[in-house]
This record gives sequence, C-alpha cells and structure tokens, in this order.
Amino acid sequence: GGELSEKALGCPVLALGVPTVVDSAAIIGGTLAALREYWSKNGAALPPDLDDGARIFAEKRLLADFHGSLSVTPREIDGLIERMSKLLAAAIAVALHPACDEHNYHDFIK
Repeated sequence: GGELSEKALGCPVLALGVPTVVDSAAIIGGTLAALREYWSKNGAALPPDLDDGARIFAEKRLLADFHGSLSVTPREIDGLIERMSKLLAAAIAVALHPACDEHNYHDFIK
C-alpha cells in the first residue's frame, strides 16, 4: 500500500476515477429543484419557502439519523464497476497501443 505517484514510482502517473457514489444532500437538492420545475411547468403555485433555506433544512432534518451525511450507491454497482473498468481499459489500450483501434480493442483487454 505505498504511494502511487511519480516520485514513488519514478515514472509519470495518471490517475483515472469513476464516481460510484452520490452524496444524499445532492439528491435532496436535486429533488427540490425538480419539484420547482414540475410545479412551474404545470402552472401550480410554488411553495414560498422552497429555496436554499428549505433545502438546507430538509438536508439537516432528513440526514440527522446519519450524522448529517449519507452516501448512496446504486443497487447495480457491481455491474457498473465491471463495465467502467472495461471501458477504461479499452480507452487506455486504444490510446497507447499503435495496433489497437475501435474495431479490435477487445483483443487487447482480455
């Protein structure tokens, strides 16, 4: 478990990441924004307090049992990780191997 850096390895290092979780506060904020959009498009009266203060209140209230923070991952995370790892491997193979292209990359990532 050492450091993966140019200093530690003696060669350039490129780190690639795929987000696999979302902060529940972002879901709450997105939900409130979607509700405002829905009500606005349908001519419904908008609740007067549906603003940043309401979002912050909802986040604190709903996340209190989780010490104010909760990260969420989709049920199908294992499949997503597998597909993303293959996608990254294919992209790296196509970018770095002269004989690899979009037609034969499967041969390079077995």
